[in-house]
Order: sequence, then structure tokens, then C-alpha cells
Amino acid sequence: MPSTKRIVEALGPAIVHEYGEANVRPIASMMKHMMDNAHTHNEVDHALDTISDLLHAYGVEAIRGPYVDGYYMDINLLYVNMGSFDVSTIIFDTQEHRWYVADMETMITSKPKRFNV
Repeated sequence: MPSTKRIVEALGPAIVHEYGEANVRPIASMMKHMMDNAHTHNEVDHALDTISDLLHAYGVEAIRGPYVDGYYMDINLLYVNMGSFDVSTIIFDTQEHRWYVADMETMITSKPKRFNV
């Protein structure tokens, strides 16, 4: 689970751009709280949608791979689209049921067999 500090480090510039320096830590803390409390599929989806809205991002996107379950089917990663694969974002790994703060390029290339890289 990403820490508030990690969220600030990775997404601080995007938060500053939208809300100013004084709001970086409170917004990062709110994002962490949403991730910590997303225990069901619907809660994960809601957290990602809310974070996308907070960051004024381009929505939530999916990366497909091997079959996961009856809800996600072959969606292996869900991520907040920040406009570029090499920009840090919030990622949910549906297979591992785990949150990450990373760029999509690094995330996908770190699992070459899973994503046929």
C-alpha cells in the first residue's frame, strides 16, 4: 500500500497544479484513505474514479492480461490516466489486489511474462 509520503512524492506536482501547495498533503492523505478502505470491487472502482476526478486526469483505463475473476475478467491493471505512460499515477493490480503509485511503463515492463513484454 502506498504511503501518503509516496503519493506526495509522485503526484505532488499534479496536486499542486490543481489545488496549490498547501493542499498537497491533505489530498494525498484523502487518496490514501480511499485506497486503504477500498475492500470490494465497487469500492476500488469508486476510489479510482474519485482520484481521477481529483487530479483532473483523463479517466480510469484498463490493461488486459490473463483471466483474473468473474468481475474483472481479463482486466489486470486499472489506472488513473495522467496522459502519458511515463508519468506517475495510481494503479490497482486486480490480480494481486494491491495498490501502486508508479508509472505504467515501469509497471508493465516489471512483469514481462504477465504482459507479454
